[in-house]
Amino acid sequence: MKILFALNQDLNYNLEKRILHEYEKENGYDFKFDKAISVNEIKEKVKGFDLLILNEELENENLITVKVIEEIRNISETTRIIFIANSENKDETFIEKIYNLEVYDLIFSDDIRFELITRLIKKSRSKIEALEYYKRIDISEAENEEKKRRTVIEKDKANKSPTKIITKIEKEYVYIIPDDYKKVVAILGERKSGVTTVVSLLAANYSKSKKVLVIDAAENGLFSTRSWGSENIVIDEDYKELRLNDNLLVIKPNDNNQILNLIETHKYKNDIVLIDADLTLEQNILKWIDMIIHVSTLDIMDVNKCKIYLRQAMLEGVNLSKVYLVINKHIKCKITSRNLIGLYKGQIPYLEGENGGLQINDTIIEIPFDKEFYKNSLSSQVYVDESITSTDIINKSINELSNLIYPIKSKRKGISLINRLIG
Repeated sequence: MKILFALNQDLNYNLEKRILHEYEKENGYDFKFDKAISVNEIKEKVKGFDLLILNEELENENLITVKVIEEIRNISETTRIIFIANSENKDETFIEKIYNLEVYDLIFSDDIRFELITRLIKKSRSKIEALEYYKRIDISEAENEEKKRRTVIEKDKANKSPTKIITKIEKEYVYIIPDDYKKVVAILGERKSGVTTVVSLLAANYSKSKKVLVIDAAENGLFSTRSWGSENIVIDEDYKELRLNDNLLVIKPNDNNQILNLIETHKYKNDIVLIDADLTLEQNILKWIDMIIHVSTLDIMDVNKCKIYLRQAMLEGVNLSKVYLVINKHIKCKITSRNLIGLYKGQIPYLEGENGGLQINDTIIEIPFDKEFYKNSLSSQVYVDESITSTDIINKSINELSNLIYPIKSKRKGISLINRLIG
């Protein structure tokens, strides 16, 4: 059996392995699995899988709708779906639509547990069993709440007291990260693709609440060059060190052979290590990196050179599934982000053979070209500090990338479905 998990946006497989472990204890291990962290990735991967385990809150605030499930069904009619959904605000219409889509393995939030998931992995519910389970939801709950609300209003009127009606209660979804969670990320790409700008924005974003180390490993040393305006510089035999603020440290090694030593020395003192690099960085170093962000523009002329670099990395044992593509300075034109990632994952016409594709991650982050931001960037002497001048459109993309790399607490209130599962 082939299973596609779509439960959360964590880049590790901790939750999936926990489910597999629970399954293995009772049933043995007889299936292959993969993971999707977005609806788009589900649609790309789902065909050919026997089972999709889908969380309604996969994309946090952007909840999975019945329409999305219908689209997945149209892509792969034979894939069975286990759908984990919040019991709240579910009515007869929802139940009817889910049932008509032949999704018989629904798990409500008040019933979420490993034992039920593993049982449904092994055997799907029948139509009759599904109907019996779906009857458990109290579809009259909304009516009861409305009666209570009206009663309160009538009492308030009788007492002639001001009436305050709460029409919407926001939930807060707290995605808990262990205190000792560390992340080492390499951000690399061709020169002039904007790697240093992306590193600068990420560092400024994270350093508001996290301890951040930036290692400037780029040949031109642009990041550290723009930062050396401060007097707070420590010069060591092997590197230069600059602390920009309490949460942000910048190190420029004299030799990139020092990078692994610097990571080992400093990662335990910092939450996240960002490496600003270009294609001169030795590929062997990437084996020790948790995540690789490849920054590109829509210039297809750079793709071949970047693929040669990544292919050599693969030959040296680097798992390319941890390579994520960021399209910087993105504009609307005939070449789309999907076209570009297609050149990475497929062959470049007339330059490569059939085996030219690289299995990098399917996720794409677009950072749009914003005239005001780039005008500010060109006139800025120092990129990484509290006074960095950005724009809303750039901040939105950087926040998305930040959450992909090292999840930041969501603005919503309450406890996520997955946190209910793992307790």
